[in-house]
Amino acid sequence: MAAGAVSTISAIIFFNSQNQNAGVTVQGLTRIAIPEKLPKVDLNINPDESKPPELSEKYKISFIKREEARINAIEKAPNSVLDQIPVARESVDEEYPVEGVYWSSPIEMEVHTQAKSEKPQKDSKFKEFTASNRTVKPLWRINSVNTEDLRPGPQIAIVIDDAGVDKLGTKHAIELAGPLTISFLTYATKLNEQVQHAKSAGHEIMAHVPMEPFNKTLNPGPNFLRVDDSDEEIRKNIKLALTKVPESVGINNHMGSRFTSNVRGVSLIMEELSLRGLLFLDSRTSEKTVIPKLARKYHVPYVTRNVFLDHEPSLEFILAQLEVLEKLAIKQGYAVAIGHPRATTISALSQWLPVIAEKGLNLVPISVIMAKRIGIPRNLIKLSAK
Repeated sequence: MAAGAVSTISAIIFFNSQNQNAGVTVQGLTRIAIPEKLPKVDLNINPDESKPPELSEKYKISFIKREEARINAIEKAPNSVLDQIPVARESVDEEYPVEGVYWSSPIEMEVHTQAKSEKPQKDSKFKEFTASNRTVKPLWRINSVNTEDLRPGPQIAIVIDDAGVDKLGTKHAIELAGPLTISFLTYATKLNEQVQHAKSAGHEIMAHVPMEPFNKTLNPGPNFLRVDDSDEEIRKNIKLALTKVPESVGINNHMGSRFTSNVRGVSLIMEELSLRGLLFLDSRTSEKTVIPKLARKYHVPYVTRNVFLDHEPSLEFILAQLEVLEKLAIKQGYAVAIGHPRATTISALSQWLPVIAEKGLNLVPISVIMAKRIGIPRNLIKLSAK
């Protein structure tokens, strides 16, 4: 009890001392003032979601050691999925992330002008997709943040998803030093206003699209993509989602362990993204995801989430996850983390963001990670809409 109190007081003193340095630029990163007392935010943005199980201190220590071992294994086996998820945990509780480090081998080409025709599987219930011969404008590059002045070195993308519903939490996230990638839930209100606020702050925009989980007790939200819906219904909801969030570079899945494991459903998503030139960030809520395979098939730029920051929402755990993220970025050359607009996450990032440049790391939007995987020079990422 006494040790916990001392730790808490130390964290408060450190946090307040950091706030006194608001407005100071640290190697290209501007410190944004965060209120000393952040409002209490519901840990579950969607009130119908269940809280993740509490993790013991022994588990946390064990988890961090496992993550470090996996990162070290990347050099020895760079093309493998480095964590094997126990069969007993598949399909029910992975909506709360089964944490791990995933290596995604780079795709060889950019957005295509015509998809490669492949024979559908015999048990396939969907028609094979072939894009039109028209030139596809890569919206993920047109809508990207300009990063021509980016320094060389390992790159980290911080994606804040579930944004837009908790408007105060989203506002605090937007006020953090960037560029971050803010992924807005497609059923949030006042999205135009919130997106423009994020854009003007220098952040990149994504659409956080609700998809069906294996766990039927979870509610992804209105108009979520459902495996049992018809092709027409799925296409309608995909297009609706894409119209909700203006100037996005692409999408990532909100929940969706069941949907992202379904070949027909994911194929319909990839059709639409391919025609629009948008990217896909796989939130990786299931080990059964077919996103990488079908993104390559439809020539959709994709990247996989490496680390979840705040599935255990304590400040200490989030800061430990950021350390794991740093090590992965140094080993792999880049890393992608997903967090949420929660008080503890914002507090941790407000401490961490101003000092990452001193560690030789670059904070980048998701488009820069995507370009790195494809091989586009960083000074050529941003394209004109004309």
